[in-house]
Amino acid sequence: MREGSTSENTQNAKENTQKTREHAMNTTQKTSAEKYAGEICTLDGEPARIVGRLLPFATVRTIRDGGPAFEYAWETVARVMENGGKFHS
Repeated sequence: MREGSTSENTQNAKENTQKTREHAMNTTQKTSAEKYAGEICTLDGEPARIVGRLLPFATVRTIRDGGPAFEYAWETVARVMENGGKFHS
């Protein structure tokens, strides 16, 4: 066995673990985006909609013209929607 092979194997394992985590995060974001984009919710008690399906972060914006909009991680959107869909700025 070569002396450097153990260190090399450890480095490869770390890189593969990181790639797996990145893939899982991207898959989670994509799934949440596909599930919740376009859904109706509330933002500070006002009717709102979730937009930005193709973006790394969701935007929750009130339905009324000129109303506020805030960005949230897709994981946050999933958690809030699973608990009633009431966003707070």
